[in-house]
Amino acid sequence: MRQENKPQGYQKTEDRRQKTEDGGQRTENQRRCLAVTGKGNRYRNEATMHRVSDENRHQRRDTKNMDIDTAKIRFKHYLESSGYAASTIECYSVYLGYFLDYLRKIEVMDLKQVTHETIRSYQLLVMDMDIAEETKGMRLRPVKRLFGWLLDTHRLLLDPTENIRETSRQNRTVPEVLTVAEMRLLLEQPNLSLRMQIRDRAIMETLYSSGIRLNELVQLTVHDVDLKDKVLHIRKGKGNRQRVVPIVKCSHVSARIS
Repeated sequence: MRQENKPQGYQKTEDRRQKTEDGGQRTENQRRCLAVTGKGNRYRNEATMHRVSDENRHQRRDTKNMDIDTAKIRFKHYLESSGYAASTIECYSVYLGYFLDYLRKIEVMDLKQVTHETIRSYQLLVMDMDIAEETKGMRLRPVKRLFGWLLDTHRLLLDPTENIRETSRQNRTVPEVLTVAEMRLLLEQPNLSLRMQIRDRAIMETLYSSGIRLNELVQLTVHDVDLKDKVLHIRKGKGNRQRVVPIVKCSHVSARIS
């Protein structure tokens, strides 16, 4: 009888089928699992599409409704979620409130109605105030941050604060700095026979020797001071950044820690 020529590998496949009689059942189960998995993926994909559609719909609703009070609340939530310091958030809220009061005064209740001329008029109003240059800048800075956030989140198409400068740096004055003699006189004021006065002297020595910010000083602990290497470990600096700051020999800092 003539043998039929079979393709290479056919015999191995035939043997495998003979060894596992229930192979067909397992293959069927695998098919069912794949079918269920595929259906689950399809359901998950559909759920994702619905979720994205809902987010887009919500974002479109936000674009239509840009009242100033709602925008202020959501901008504050954005600052909190972005890791801004509590003092910065509070400062932004206060100075942004001045701008929103100005908008109410000119009967603008929707941020979409704010134009470049509106911002320019507010800037001129701030510049005419008898306040420090830095305070003038703080009145404009949160306004620029607000509209920058609205632009980044696609709630606005144009930024009305574009090309608006906070303050003119030419008008800024250099702050006065204590001389060495004045600083020595200041350090001699605490009564070192009292424990709280030793603390005050240690605070002044730390600020003068390291130049750290007041908010960073408040958050220091004894574990952040390395007297052996003469450094301070700033755990929560500006923008939640960490750094190491050198300090000179401070006898009253050592006494306060020990």
